[in-house]
Order: sequence, then structure tokens, then C-alpha cells
Amino acid sequence: MDESLELKNLKYAILFVDDEQSILNSLARLFRNSAYRIMTASSAGEAWKILKDHPIHVIVTDYRMPGINGVELLKRVKMVYPGIIRIMLTGYADTAAVMEAVNQGAVYKFIAKPWNDDELRLAVRLALAQYDLMAENKRLKDDRTEQIKNIDKLSKFINQSRLADQMLESRLIREQDVSKARIFKYRPVKRCLKFSIKWAWSMRLKS
Repeated sequence: MDESLELKNLKYAILFVDDEQSILNSLARLFRNSAYRIMTASSAGEAWKILKDHPIHVIVTDYRMPGINGVELLKRVKMVYPGIIRIMLTGYADTAAVMEAVNQGAVYKFIAKPWNDDELRLAVRLALAQYDLMAENKRLKDDRTEQIKNIDKLSKFINQSRLADQMLESRLIREQDVSKARIFKYRPVKRCLKFSIKWAWSMRLKS
């Protein structure tokens, strides 16, 4: 199978960001046999370009980088791509700054360098589980919103149907027009009623 097609078929994409190429190479080797699409960036700017062009599920970044540091990068990621799970790699000297970012919600988890391979693999698996959970919650919320909209439409139709029944009883509209309105339900009920009212008044004027 073509390698590019194989990568496209992988469900999850992980982005590693570090200004040291040797670190990126180590991270890529660590996850080489995993069922993830691995992408790397050597700066925050390069990472941002990848984020714009590719769907990313988890980002793992170093704290100390020239220009924009890892915390600032993850804060921006949270603002623009809140669904991406954010992990920080950091030395012990930077723990206080990273803990502040964790408390602010910018960082999902931080891992001290040098990292333990098993701990990092587990952190990524848990991050992906968190991503799936958030995505499912969003889907359910969207479904509920759509259901509320449909109920609102149905309620409006019922109210219009009651109005139609009252107008029918008062002989302001014809039964065939009410039948048409009920067949179309959410569509031109009001238009049909307006037409029928005009027809009723014209008939009264003629009589």
C-alpha cells in the first residue's frame, strides 16, 4: 500500500514540537510502531502551519524554545483549537511555570525530561481517550440542540394547526387548505393560511 495513503487511514495524529532535532527524532522513533500519524515541528511557527493544514488530536511540545515558548504555544492552541489535547515536556527548573499553565487549563498534562518511554506512551493514550470523550460529548450536545430545534418547529406547527382548526370552525378557511398545510408541516403553513384568509375575506365581500 502507498505510504501516504496508509498515513491518511490512521485515526489519530500526534504533533511533536521541539527545537532540538535529536529530541524530535527520538519521539518519532518511540511512536514509530504505533497506530498514530506522527508529525514534527522545530518551532512554534512551524507547528502553527501544521495545525492550520492538518487535523491534529494531541500536541506534545517542549517548554523552552526560542521565540514563543511551549506554554504560549499551548495557550494559543487552546484558544483556536480547543479540542486538541495539550501535553508539555519540561525540565524540573520550569515546573512552576508549567504548573501555572496546567491550573489555567492550557496544559492537560506535563511530563518531566528526560521522560520515561512507558509514561509518555501512556500519557498519549490517555490524551486520545480524553479527546474521544470530549468529541462524543460535543456530538451529544449538538444532537440535543438539533432535537430542541425540531421540537420548537413541531410546537409552532401544532400552534398553527390549532389556529387552522379555529379558522375552519369559523369558516374563515376551507378544509382542503388546512389539509395542504398539514401535509407540508414545517413548510409554507403560514403562507397557506394567509392565502386562505384573503380568500375568505374576498368571499365575504362577494356575498
